[in-house]
Amino acid sequence: MSKKKIVQIVSIALFLVAVFLLIPFTDWKNNTSVICFLSLVLATFASIISIFIPTGYTYSFKEIDWKIGNENDFVLVVKANKHGIGNHPQVQVFRKKDDSFEEVEMAYEHKENGNIIISANIAFAGKVIIK
Repeated sequence: MSKKKIVQIVSIALFLVAVFLLIPFTDWKNNTSVICFLSLVLATFASIISIFIPTGYTYSFKEIDWKIGNENDFVLVVKANKHGIGNHPQVQVFRKKDDSFEEVEMAYEHKENGNIIISANIAFAGKVIIK
């Protein structure tokens, strides 16, 4: 489990403790007290949801996954609804070499809809890591 996920789980646990400890001390007739309690509950839910938001996506591809582009180059499209990272993530491309991968510098662009278009001179098998 990553350090980030551990911190998220600990913060959620602390939020839950605070919510349960605050229930008997909330003045339900005082608007400020109720708003503070509800804010803590909503922060707890937001922290829980944050665990499920992806922070990285790996896409493995084969030579046949490349399409011919405009200038006889090859293009690989990773759709935004597939990677789910956002409109301007970091992109790393790796070429499969024997039983391992080597990082290669590739031209890529982010479309307004979040799709990532990777261009290459030749088609190859590998993987893309999007963060």
